[in-house]
Amino acid sequence: MSFLQIVENDLKSFFALNPIGHAIEADAKIAWTELVAVAEHDLKQIVEQMATAALAVLASPGALSPQAIAAAAITAGIESAVAGFKAAGKDITVQTLSVLATTVVNQATKQVA
Repeated sequence: MSFLQIVENDLKSFFALNPIGHAIEADAKIAWTELVAVAEHDLKQIVEQMATAALAVLASPGALSPQAIAAAAITAGIESAVAGFKAAGKDITVQTLSVLATTVVNQATKQVA
């Protein structure tokens, strides 16, 4: 069995057997359902705005700890998303905003690193 297969099996076991895994999977499913209801053009624009807000925080961290920087970037992304979804006429749950903002910040962090 390859290393990737072992990791894949471990992840599947985690999601199948762990309550936290179930919660993550449930949040992801809710987010997916809500996000597919948003027009692709609007969603792309919202994600770009979120990334811009997150990158602004990541680019000027000051004396904050890495955890505080990440939290501030996620908060900036969520604030940007709320405005974007409101402008698009969509009501998105806090869970979806959190999942989306965390994903965008994770991707933005990879771009900065």
